[in-house]
Amino acid sequence: AEDIGLGGRAGYYDGIGAARDVIQNHLMQLMALVAMEEPISFEPKQLQAEKIKVLSASTLPTAGQLHEQILATGAAEVIVLPNASALNDTAAQAARAARADELRASRRMATRLEEIGRRHLMWVAVLLLSLIAMAAAVGYALQRTLVRPIRRLVGAAREIEAGNFAAEVPSSRRSDEVGDLLRAFARMGESIGRHDRDIRRMAYTDPLTGLSNRLAFRENLERRLTQLQGTGRQMALLFADIDDFKRVNDTLGHDVGDRVLMEVARRIRQVVDAADLRGGEISRFGGDEFVLLLEPRESDARNVSACAARIAQALVVELARPVQLDTDDRVFLGASIGITLFPSDAASAGTLIKNGDIAMYQAKTAGKHCYRFYNRSMEQ
Repeated sequence: AEDIGLGGRAGYYDGIGAARDVIQNHLMQLMALVAMEEPISFEPKQLQAEKIKVLSASTLPTAGQLHEQILATGAAEVIVLPNASALNDTAAQAARAARADELRASRRMATRLEEIGRRHLMWVAVLLLSLIAMAAAVGYALQRTLVRPIRRLVGAAREIEAGNFAAEVPSSRRSDEVGDLLRAFARMGESIGRHDRDIRRMAYTDPLTGLSNRLAFRENLERRLTQLQGTGRQMALLFADIDDFKRVNDTLGHDVGDRVLMEVARRIRQVVDAADLRGGEISRFGGDEFVLLLEPRESDARNVSACAARIAQALVVELARPVQLDTDDRVFLGASIGITLFPSDAASAGTLIKNGDIAMYQAKTAGKHCYRFYNRSMEQ
């Protein structure tokens, strides 16, 4: 009876196998009836014939009480069947015991989990710190390998965009994609700088003589005037025109005329280089006109005038020498030169060039092959 869960106890005596079988059959019937909540009934005759005593009790008897029942009834075996109230009490006790066991188990589990949590809290903290350190290391690696080179490229690109084509482009020996990008950008910067120099040379250089052209001279003159404003230093501008050069083009052709212009430019450069100047610039202003900007080392008015007159006289003499062609032919030319001073004659680039042109035409009017200083009376 204990094995099937009814809470009763049965004492079995050795050698009564038949009684055991009958009891088992009746117990199976009893379990089915209890499950169906129907009244329990037995056949007393069969039980008496088998010498089995069935008792109904609200509480379970002890082993001593069972022994007394067996001796009193003379039965070979006693079965104790609890009634409905006993079953309900037993079920309630079992439920309370189960709830108590569940509560104790929950408390033990909570205590155990708390112990495990405290035990592993330190390891969790160590793991979090390790993850933070790993993230910092990854960020630093990305900063060095990706972000910093790209920022340097951005800086170089901005310098190039601003016109500084000589900006330093970062170089790298890395063999990855970033290294390829850095090297490609460096090559691109060099190519842009080279093309910019070529474009500037074409835009600011006379292709025939290699001297600066009108645009370059005008920009350089304005820059020099801005630098000299308020310093007390002076400069001289010489406006030279080749005499009778149109006759060379008309009689000998433009090819010979180009060769003559190249020779004239070479002689002018030679004269300027031989002078002791702080700064000098030569420009082919157009056609057969050349403009010189001279700044002597001693830049007071007297020295500037004397230096300009000396160089103008040297140019007149040098350009008066005949130009030898490949054949036995020679070309005889000359130069008329006008001189104007900064800041005594003018303080702006346009006015200086105009004054030099006026003085040059006065030299031509005076018979050519000479030079004249500008004065305001020439405009009357």
